[in-house]
Order: sequence, then structure tokens, then C-alpha cells
Amino acid sequence: MEGLTDFEKKVYQFFLEKGEISLHDIPRRMMGAIPKLKRRGLIDIIKKTPNPWTLKKHKFIIVKNRETPTIRE
Repeated sequence: MEGLTDFEKKVYQFFLEKGEISLHDIPRRMMGAIPKLKRRGLIDIIKKTPNPWTLKKHKFIIVKNRETPTIRE
């Protein structure tokens, strides 16, 4: 977790608490931290349908390693 700013750690903690979250449900201020977390391999972006009745796929963010301990300050 070295090299991450306090805000990026807060965003990662938010993703850990939520588990799997749609890209549409993320606050706009947190969008800037997503590319760096993805480059570090902490999160992954997948495409899937939100429910069985729709054909359009949405992007979801999942945490790659759920066994990672929570970040404490």
C-alpha cells in the first residue's frame, strides 16, 4: 500500500466495504483514483449485466484480493 495518497487509501477502503459496485454508483470525486488503483492491481473493472432482464452491460469495480487487511491510519 506504499505510494498511495491518503485519498486513494480512502477510496480503496470504500471499495473494500462495498465489495462489488457499479461505476455509476461511485461518487464523482472518487473517479480520479480508479486508474492508479487499477494500475497497482488492487481493483479490477469488469463488464456484466446488472440484472437478468437487460442486454446492455455495465462496468463494475471489484477488489481483486479480498483478504487484504483494511487500511488503518
